[in-house]
Amino acid sequence: MRLAEAQSAYNQVKDHKGQSLEMLESIPAVLKDSTVHQMKQAHSDAMRKLTEYKSRYAPAHPKMIAAEAEQKSAHEALARAVDAAVNGIIREYEMARSTAGAMYGAQAQTKAEIQDITRKEFQLSVLQREVDSNKQLYDVFVSRAKETEVSANLQSTAGRLVDPAVVMSSPLKPKKMQVIAIAAILGLLAGIALVFVLDYLDNTLHSVADVERRLGVDVLGTVQIFDSKEGESVNPARAFLEDPNSAFSESVRTVRTAVLLSAIDEPHRVVAVTSTVPGEGKTTIAINLAFALGQMKKVLIVDADLRRPNVGSVIGEGMDKGAGLVDYLAGEATIKECIRSTPSPNVFVLPAGKRFNSPLELISSQKFGETITRLKEQFDVVVIDCPPLKPVSDSLIISRYASAVLYVVNLMGPRISWLARRSNACMT
Repeated sequence: MRLAEAQSAYNQVKDHKGQSLEMLESIPAVLKDSTVHQMKQAHSDAMRKLTEYKSRYAPAHPKMIAAEAEQKSAHEALARAVDAAVNGIIREYEMARSTAGAMYGAQAQTKAEIQDITRKEFQLSVLQREVDSNKQLYDVFVSRAKETEVSANLQSTAGRLVDPAVVMSSPLKPKKMQVIAIAAILGLLAGIALVFVLDYLDNTLHSVADVERRLGVDVLGTVQIFDSKEGESVNPARAFLEDPNSAFSESVRTVRTAVLLSAIDEPHRVVAVTSTVPGEGKTTIAINLAFALGQMKKVLIVDADLRRPNVGSVIGEGMDKGAGLVDYLAGEATIKECIRSTPSPNVFVLPAGKRFNSPLELISSQKFGETITRLKEQFDVVVIDCPPLKPVSDSLIISRYASAVLYVVNLMGPRISWLARRSNACMT
């Protein structure tokens, strides 16, 4: 019934599709839409008002101009409502047709299952008759066996008791206490050996000493990871702006100071931020560091993680829409169209833009290097959010254009992220 109703409405729309607005709005299926009815009423009111003003005012009169604009707006709104109603009728018909097809398929499947059950019931009756026949044969054999056993016992030989059985006070085997003691000692030794083996095979980072010893670099600072309770009220990516007095914001200022003091004579113009694997907080660190640097300098944060871009989406809703870095490198937009402002007046964002199948080719192109050079001329500091190093090699290409690289490491022990700094020479 739903399919028939939807098909009837669809046929009305299909026969009149592509015709004028007056023809479409006269279709009964379209007139049922409440929005079309309201827009049509508003258009009629605007037309009536315009007709009334034409008889009272000249065409250049402000009220005539306003009435014409109102009539035009009402006509456009009515056209959009009619178009939306037509599309809704088409979608409803397609959905009803898909539902009917699914119901036909389910009916066929149920019919097949019922036929299979009937076939199995027939097989069950055959097997049941076979069981009854075998049971009768079994009863005959048991009866004959008992008769044979009784006749055999009538000729049994006499016997005598040689030695009575003696029950021991304790079991000979197993000796439970001895087994428990041996198992406890062996378990303790195995546990100690396992601890030493796991400690020897553990290659994760647990402390500052592990970071400096294994990576061979100095630690710039520590940033506490957000707990779930803290994240309910504060966006981690905007924590420096939303809660500037928190411990997290203070740690970001410490990292900012360390970055600035690491190159006093020749300040860092391009700072790349990366990590080993996704989920270690590199994007959060990059965004908050950009906001921290924005208090003193004009900063641009570039989303160079073209495989999993999320800088624009976490900074602000809708900021990841439109043109971005990929569109500029592809020649489809200008750099001015791609850069967006943020709540901080000195911080700007260059999002990734549309998805591209071969991000490494764009980053390796000469235009990418020219873009970084151009951005250095427009901004005091350019912060680049790079992809993680382990899955892809994009960060190695980007590091050639950076004067400093921040390496974010998520420690496996305490919930602390450590930032280690490398120069371009150490990134080879």
